[in-house]
Amino acid sequence: MKISSGLSFAILILLSFTPQSHASGVSLQVTGDKIHGYSTTIVFKGQAITSNPGEFTASFQNGSRELSARIENWKATAWTGDAHHATLTGEAYLDALKTNVEISLDYEVMSSNVVRKKISLKQTDAHLLYYQIKNELRPTESPAKFWSFDQPDCKGGPLHEYFPAAGFRTKDGVTVGLLTDAGYRNLWNRTIRRDNAESVKPAPNEISDVNLEYVNRTDNSVNQTFGEELVVDPLPAKPVELPSVSSWHKKGVLNAGTADNIRLNVHQRDDGISIPLPLTGGEIYSLSFECRARRDFAARFLDVDGEFHMAKDLTLFNDRVPKSPAGWTKFETTVYIPALQAKTAALFLGNSGDFAENASETIEIKGLQVQRLETRLQPYHRLEMDHSETKTSFIFADQEVPDTIRGYRLASEVHLADGLGFRGTDPEKVLYADVMMLSWTAEPHVARPLLVPSIFYGAAGEMYLRDSFYTAQGLNNRELNESIFD
Repeated sequence: MKISSGLSFAILILLSFTPQSHASGVSLQVTGDKIHGYSTTIVFKGQAITSNPGEFTASFQNGSRELSARIENWKATAWTGDAHHATLTGEAYLDALKTNVEISLDYEVMSSNVVRKKISLKQTDAHLLYYQIKNELRPTESPAKFWSFDQPDCKGGPLHEYFPAAGFRTKDGVTVGLLTDAGYRNLWNRTIRRDNAESVKPAPNEISDVNLEYVNRTDNSVNQTFGEELVVDPLPAKPVELPSVSSWHKKGVLNAGTADNIRLNVHQRDDGISIPLPLTGGEIYSLSFECRARRDFAARFLDVDGEFHMAKDLTLFNDRVPKSPAGWTKFETTVYIPALQAKTAALFLGNSGDFAENASETIEIKGLQVQRLETRLQPYHRLEMDHSETKTSFIFADQEVPDTIRGYRLASEVHLADGLGFRGTDPEKVLYADVMMLSWTAEPHVARPLLVPSIFYGAAGEMYLRDSFYTAQGLNNRELNESIFD
């Protein structure tokens, strides 16, 4: 049957169980009725901690992408189970695609702190549909703060962090987090650049899972989106206006010239200029200029604070512009910008960090341009005829998490390992969870598993399986080594 997307209000009817039997930890509570649909609330120590308008939202396109359809805040028409394990089922008819999608959700309490959520889709009407799923986590009331794996006080937006984990902290001090299964099972990756031996590593024309973890402070939600990619459109780029030279931050540079004709005399490591730029997270930007220099030099997009101290290297690498001692050469590249953690983005031009001390150099740049590329978002995961697809997430609740970056990271790692059924000490759980979060798909359209020892290595590809092998074998635990590598 077709479920109306307009029913965002649920008539909360408590069903045949209560959470008292799980008062010491997390439990499930299914609410609703056959007319308005059923949905699930996560309860922790007898108190509801989530209040979602539906179970998930999904977008679909046909195989050649002329037609689109959407399921908004889906709710089930039937359910079975109890406070420990519940299954919700139903259908959604995609009128624009003339396709019926069978839907099943499986919730299971994996430990006193962790609930596993599986969303399964199946259709038998179309040879191929592309799909994406947004899984949302909302608190029952405005939280005290949001957090992510890299930010104890998350500023929000599309996050691109080593370990996809984000959540909120309630006013009562309960930390709630949203985690994902490994990328090779949920079919996501963190690749935002390609190897290029000649220049800065450019952004791909298709970047998958840019909103894999997204904190929306406006509507108090934490989201996961599986199966979405950012695609560059062949439309004219929009120029980013460069600020006046007076606002540039100079290190070891007495005179930078003008925006049209930059001349840098640099002597020490990391000498150069930082140009503040109004860049938006979730977008792709191009950088181009002509240059002349006897040595390679750095061109890096940074996330900086008010004093131009780096909070994050947005290019994930100390990128270099190739030397051009014989004359002027053209340089071009592209970069994906995730959500900013500090005050602003900045373009750094100058000496790279591995230059020798007192390495005097003159760098000349003209025609500097930064432009925002036109892009669009589209589903890319495949839902083929009569073949079920499943996405697995985990929700954890913990009252003992310190309000520190280490506290949030450790809780994310330990509870993910628990959710995946791993047994071991906390250090072993951390190692296991970290390896799982660095096990991705090889590319947006290649579901082959790829183990990447660091998010910095994501552009390089299969050669780093070698490093991953030795990383795993280097752990002082034979059983853990073999289990991880298997």
